[in-house]
Amino acid sequence: MVAPGPNAPRIGACGSALRTSRGSHQSQSIWANLLLVRHGESTCNEVNRFAGSADAPLSALGRAQAHEAAEHWSGRAPDFVYVSPLGRARETLDILMPAEQRTQPVHVEPRITERDLGEFTLQNKAELQRRLGIRGFDAALYGRRAIGGSAESFDVFRARVASFLNDTLVPQLAQGRRVLVVAHKYVIELLARLILDLPAQDAYDLRLPNAQVVAGDRLHDYCRRESRTLNRLRDWAVLHHEKLLALSALCGVVMACVGAPVRLHWSVGIALLFGATLISVMRVDLRGRSSSLPADWPRVLLRFALLPVAAGCVVFYFQLPIVWVCAALLLTAPTATTSVTLSRCAGGMVAPTVGAIYRSSLIGCLALAAVYQWLIGAEIWWLACVLAAIASATTFLPCALARRLRRRAPIGAGTWAERQSYLAVALLCIFVLFACSQIDPAKFLPFGLIALGLGLAIRLAARLCLFVSRLFATDHYLSLAYPNVFLVIILGQLLGLTELTQLATWYLLPMFLLTPLDLRICRRLQDRQPVDRLRAHLGIERDRLAWSVMGTPAVRFRPGHPHHPLPRSAVCIESA
Repeated sequence: MVAPGPNAPRIGACGSALRTSRGSHQSQSIWANLLLVRHGESTCNEVNRFAGSADAPLSALGRAQAHEAAEHWSGRAPDFVYVSPLGRARETLDILMPAEQRTQPVHVEPRITERDLGEFTLQNKAELQRRLGIRGFDAALYGRRAIGGSAESFDVFRARVASFLNDTLVPQLAQGRRVLVVAHKYVIELLARLILDLPAQDAYDLRLPNAQVVAGDRLHDYCRRESRTLNRLRDWAVLHHEKLLALSALCGVVMACVGAPVRLHWSVGIALLFGATLISVMRVDLRGRSSSLPADWPRVLLRFALLPVAAGCVVFYFQLPIVWVCAALLLTAPTATTSVTLSRCAGGMVAPTVGAIYRSSLIGCLALAAVYQWLIGAEIWWLACVLAAIASATTFLPCALARRLRRRAPIGAGTWAERQSYLAVALLCIFVLFACSQIDPAKFLPFGLIALGLGLAIRLAARLCLFVSRLFATDHYLSLAYPNVFLVIILGQLLGLTELTQLATWYLLPMFLLTPLDLRICRRLQDRQPVDRLRAHLGIERDRLAWSVMGTPAVRFRPGHPHHPLPRSAVCIESA
C-alpha cells in the first residue's frame, strides 16, 4: 500500500469527493495522470444483456475496439496498471499493452470488479426497462432501489470502489505517478462521480464508450456533455419504437382523411430505409457470429416460399380479385429491418435475425418474382432485377457499409450505433408517416380488414414454424412475423401497382399495433430458453460466473485456468 502524500486529496468513506472544478490547481492536475478504460464490447453487450460479475469474454467488435485503442495509445507509459480480475478486462489490457511490451507491474485488483447484479445478470436490459420503467431501472442500478436476489448492494459496491480510489489511486497520483485502470462500466462511472463529487441522487447512465481511453482531468467535460433527460428520451424511443411507429401510421391516416397527403418518392423511401438499416445493424457481428449460427433454411423456405406459393394456388384456383393477389405477394416480403431493433428489445440474440434478413431477402425476392409472373404476368427476369436492386439498396449495401465501418473505426461505430439507435426509429417514422398519408380511406373495408387478417395469419404461421423452443426461438419468431412491407411499398410504386401499395401501407397499422402480442409471445419463449445454452453461446463457463466483493471466487477457477485471478504474471493484489 502506498502511503498518502501530504497534498493528496482525500475521498471520505461516505463518498464525499474532491470537486475538481473547484479545487486547487495542484489538486486538479493530479487527475491528468489517471487513465480510465472500459473493456471492449463483451458478448453480453452485443446482445443487450447484463454481464455484471459473470465472466463474459470480448466479442469480435470488442477485440477490434481494443486494437484500435492500442493503435491510438499516446503519452508516456503508465507507472502502475490496475485491471479487474474478469476476463474481458484482462483481455482488453493484453491487447492494449501486450505482456512482452510491459515494463511496469500489473495489479489484478478485486475492488474494481464489476458489481454483482444478482437477478439482473444475463437479463435483457430493455426487458428490465420495460418492466421497471426507465426511472426505476436507473434507480436500481444507481443505488436508489434494491435489485434483489443475491445482488451486491450499492452501498457495499460504492465502499469498495471508494476504498480503491482513496487507498490506492489518490496516493499514487499525488506522487506524480501515471496510473492506468482497466475496468467496467459501473466501476468507472462510480469513480467519475466520486472524483467529481456528483450527487448520488442524480446518478444516471453516462453512456461510457467501450475501449476508449478517458483521462481523469477530462471527466468533467465528458459528464457535462451527457444529459439525463435526453438519454432517457432516446432510450424510451428505442424501447417503445412500435408505439411511435403506430402513432406515425395513425397520423398518416388522419392526414389522408383530411386530404393532406405527402407523396413519398421511391428514391426518398430507399434512402430512409438505407439509413435505418445501417444504424440497426451497426452493432451486429455480420461476419463472424452470424455466419457461425444455424442457417435455419427450412423455416425460411417454409415461410417465405412455400406459404406464398400455397396462397397463390388458392388465389389462382378460386380466381380471387386483385386484392387477394396482392396479399399473396405480400407474404413473400423478406424480414423487416425493424425486427433487429425488436430482437434487441425482446431478449433475442440479434445475429440470427440479421442472418434471416439475408436469407429471406434471397428467397423472398425469388418467390415474389415467381408469384407475380404467375398471377399477374410480367417479364420475370426484369422483375427479379428490380427486386434485387431494391433489396441491395435497402439491405445488402447498408450491411456491407456497416461491416466496413466496424472494421475501420470499431470504437466509433459501436459508440455511435448505441447512442444514435433512436435515429433508425425516427427515419422509419418519417417513412411510415408519408406512406400512410397516401392511403385511400374509402378502401378500408377490403384492404384494412385483409391487412389485419394477414397480420394475424403471419404471426400464427411464425409461431407454428417454431417446431421446438430453443435458444434462438425469439429471433426466429420475429424474423418470420415481420415482413418488410417497406420494400413492398417501394416496389408497388415502381411497378405502378396501386393495389399492392395500398395493401402494404394498410398492413403497417396491424404490424405495429400487434407488437404487444409479439412481446408477450417473446416473453414466453424467453421463459423456456435453456440457460446452459445461453451461457455457452455467450462464452461464459460455469466456473467463471461470479466474483465476490473482495476477491474470493464464488465458484473457484480450475487450477491453471487462463483467467485464474492469480496468474504468474501478476505482481500483487491490492486490498483494502
